[in-house]
Amino acid sequence: NYMDIGLGLSVSGSGASVQLDTRTAVQASLSGLDMFGYGIDQNGVPQNFFSLFGNIAEHLSSGNIPALGNELSALSASHDNLLISIAEIGNHVNFVENVSTRLESDRLSLQKLQNSVESIDLAEEIMHNKEFEMAWTVTLQLGSNILPKTIFDFL
Repeated sequence: NYMDIGLGLSVSGSGASVQLDTRTAVQASLSGLDMFGYGIDQNGVPQNFFSLFGNIAEHLSSGNIPALGNELSALSASHDNLLISIAEIGNHVNFVENVSTRLESDRLSLQKLQNSVESIDLAEEIMHNKEFEMAWTVTLQLGSNILPKTIFDFL
């Protein structure tokens, strides 16, 4: 399973040969088989973490100490695989957090840029509005003083 990281999921191909661009998504799940192992090795020792614990408990209860050596070395290898899977999950989490932080930072900077382009300084615009209002009032008063005298003189 892959999760879109906010860059737009990119897929190429069609039908059964669809390929996902892993630069646009992050793997959101890990296979339990890959994490805990599966199958048996050439000595018949299970490579599954839980099966190994069952076999170790069985060998301890039956007192079969020589067989325990193979089981413990396989357990060490399974433990290493489990730690690698945990580190991979941590890597995915860090990647998603970094992308999330970057996208939030981009959003804030774009919002700031939008405000600088679209918004106004309210105090400055109030001053301009009052200047225009005063000029309009003066024009109206001047017009009212000039027009009535000329109209009456005309009549």
